Amino acid sequence: MARRIWRNLLGVVLLAVGIVGIVLPATPALILIPAGLLLIDWPGRRWLQRRLRRLALFRRGEAWLMHKWGIRLDQSDSGGSEAEQTQDHESPGKPNTPSG
Repeated sequence: MARRIWRNLLGVVLLAVGIVGIVLPATPALILIPAGLLLIDWPGRRWLQRRLRRLALFRRGEAWLMHKWGIRLDQSDSGGSEAEQTQDHESPGKPNTPSG
């Protein structure tokens, strides 16, 4: 519950700074506003996430985060079992054999 409150609070702060940043120079308002909207719990958040996922820039950024840090942006939406997810990371040419 506390994590949800902190996430919403951070989202509100990013959204406010982004809105103020529209009139201030050298503020990345176009990044802060969507980031704030994605952190806040509101009824249209899932729709916005799906809409942003269609953009190639967003997909490249998500792939970079996954490769560099192992961060998945859709952890709450991830379908499939843990075994299916680990098979995705193995190279397709190697068979799955136990190392014993």
